Amino acid sequence: MTTTHDRALVLGGGGLAGIAWETGILLGLERHGITLRSADLIVGTSAGSAVAAQVAGPTSLDDLFTMQIEGAVQEIPGKVGPLNMLRLFRAGRGHRDERTALVKVGALALRARTVAEPVRRAVIEQRLPVHTWPEQALKIPATNARTGEVRVFDATDRVDLVDAVAASCAVPTVLG
Repeated sequence: MTTTHDRALVLGGGGLAGIAWETGILLGLERHGITLRSADLIVGTSAGSAVAAQVAGPTSLDDLFTMQIEGAVQEIPGKVGPLNMLRLFRAGRGHRDERTALVKVGALALRARTVAEPVRRAVIEQRLPVHTWPEQALKIPATNARTGEVRVFDATDRVDLVDAVAASCAVPTVLG
């Protein structure tokens, strides 16, 4: 059976600023009568995956916005230096196909020094008021660092929502 979606909300990346910006924009639009969170499908990648998981859940945008401005989540500031930016740029360019570039960038990510997985996961848990997949259609893409394969997680997978958002939010060689 094929599911059709007449209206979709697609949210992209942008780090902590992207999460704040997207939450604020969605709240502002809602206050002006444009309710995007009722879309038939919500897709979010990177920072957008956190916002998508939030807005697909039952927590009001007012409450999500309040959480954002009050600093309810103990974030880990990301750090990326010029050398790592250059490494990412070099790894990702000059390849005939996208997957080869993604594998090269993934190799950098796998060698990078980062915070421990439970520490990073705890931040994602704090950010998401609800940790279970919503009934609303929600899709969260992430890239496998070893194979370069993009996988789109949804409620039919046996992947925890927090883990799917954490995978989508991972940024190669960024400490934090």
